[in-house]
Amino acid sequence: MIAEGMEKEVSSCRKRGGAEDVNLGACAEEVGVKMVDSLDEHGEEAFHPFNPGYMLDKNAMERTGWVQSYNYYPIRTGLNCCSDHSVSFHYISPQDMYTLDYLIYHAYPYGIARDLEQYKELARLKQGKPLFQKPPISAAKPLVFGLFILIMISTSMVLNFTDNRTLADELAKKVRVFGMIVTMPQAKLTKAIHVKETWARRLNGFTFISSEDDKNLPSIRTSLLH
Repeated sequence: MIAEGMEKEVSSCRKRGGAEDVNLGACAEEVGVKMVDSLDEHGEEAFHPFNPGYMLDKNAMERTGWVQSYNYYPIRTGLNCCSDHSVSFHYISPQDMYTLDYLIYHAYPYGIARDLEQYKELARLKQGKPLFQKPPISAAKPLVFGLFILIMISTSMVLNFTDNRTLADELAKKVRVFGMIVTMPQAKLTKAIHVKETWARRLNGFTFISSEDDKNLPSIRTSLLH
């Protein structure tokens, strides 16, 4: 709809000048895009105008007075700034892209359930169900039963540690996401290639939109960016 607004030269859909995020918002409003509340179920922000380090820095956020007047809701600072289900941050440097990619997709802190089977086991516990269905035993066979349970637990641990499927992997099979990423030729080596090597790899497919074609990136040319 925004692209159509630019092609039809709708008054608020500017192709040049100004802040791109403000321009997109004004254009979206004029062409009829409906606004929805972006807070999560706990009333916390999911979309952020700065990088995570800045958002978490209470003093820095309090010094940035203008952002309070731009935001519909009062902005929280410090560790309460952001939703646990945050969607996006702004002004992410290439170095931070790789740092976030590591922390989100590779670091495995103790106590954090990462693979799909652990989520299933937690769900069973919440429902009051045992992890293993115990067969009836007689007093004459406690040792055999103990060995049987030990084997089952060991097998479960091996499966959990060798199966690298994560909840994100399973969801990716159900929800297909294709990214169309706007860039420009001069940002190809400073930003676009880092996007390609980090979060774009998590999409099911992607292409960059630029003012020139590039089969290696890849990017497709559009006249709207001239």
